[in-house]
Amino acid sequence: MPGALELPPISTAILADVEQAAVDCGVTRDQMTEAAARAAAAISRKMLDNQLAAATVVALAGNGVKGSVALQALRILHGFGAQCSAVLVGGERDMRPETARAVAVCELLRLPLLQPRSPAVRGAVADAKLVLDGLVGVGLDGAPREPLASLIRISNEVRANALSLE
Repeated sequence: MPGALELPPISTAILADVEQAAVDCGVTRDQMTEAAARAAAAISRKMLDNQLAAATVVALAGNGVKGSVALQALRILHGFGAQCSAVLVGGERDMRPETARAVAVCELLRLPLLQPRSPAVRGAVADAKLVLDGLVGVGLDGAPREPLASLIRISNEVRANALSLE
C-alpha cells in the first residue's frame, strides 16, 4: 500500500471525468479549488515537517485552475508563517477568473509576485524549501511552451523540492 506521499497516478482523462461529474452534481469550481488548496497545503506542511516559520515556499502559477490552487495553497501556508512568493506565468487577461481572484488575494497579502523573465526567479526557486508546481493541468496539449518550459527547466536545474499539483 502506498504511503501518504506515494499516491498512484491518475490519467488526465479520468481526472477530467471526475471534475465534470463534480460540476454536474453542483460542486462549484471555487469549492473544488479551495478543497484542492487545503489538501496541497496539508501535504506541503507534511513535506516541510511542520516547520513553516523557517520555510520559504514559491508557487509556480499557470493561468488555469492549477495556478489558482497553487496560489490559494500559498495563501494558507502564508497564514501558518511560511515566507511565500509566486511566479505568475501570464497577465490577468490570460488567467481564468478563479486564478485572477487568487492573484488578487496574494496582492492583498503583499506576497512577492514575480514574472517568469525576472532575474529573481532562479534565486527564488533555488532558495525555496518547497516549490508548488501549479503550471499546467488537464489543458496541456503537447510539450510545454515558453515561459512554462523555462520554469520547468529552472526547477529541474536547481533540484528544488517540489509538490506538483493535479
